[in-house]
Amino acid sequence: MTPDVKARMYFISAVMGGLASIGFAAAVAFGWPDFVRGLFVGMMLVGLLVILWRRLRDEYMQGLWQAGTSAAFATVVVLTIFGPLLLGIAEGVTGGFDASTPPDFKGEYVGIAAILAFYAGFHLAWLRGAR
Repeated sequence: MTPDVKARMYFISAVMGGLASIGFAAAVAFGWPDFVRGLFVGMMLVGLLVILWRRLRDEYMQGLWQAGTSAAFATVVVLTIFGPLLLGIAEGVTGGFDASTPPDFKGEYVGIAAILAFYAGFHLAWLRGAR
């Protein structure tokens, strides 16, 4: 494979993962069936594996990778520390808070939020030129 083909495969995987993350967010927001959510998660993971496989081929791709991993790490830290607070604020604002049963943050979406943040950070760095 030529370097151009490898780079094209890298960026196609990034676009596929980014579109799959948007599809996953839509599936969760609109209550689509679980198999649709699983399809989008699988597409995100395949895109992530291809990006991981090709992550450090040059400085530009390494910068994109680092932007994505930094966003994912920050998301994990924020949700782990402030997740219960954010859940309580969201339920209070939407009117779903009941004082007799306080919100319970289980952290079940921290992993998928980290993958979504990876793709968001990756694409933002790609759009601004990975400086």
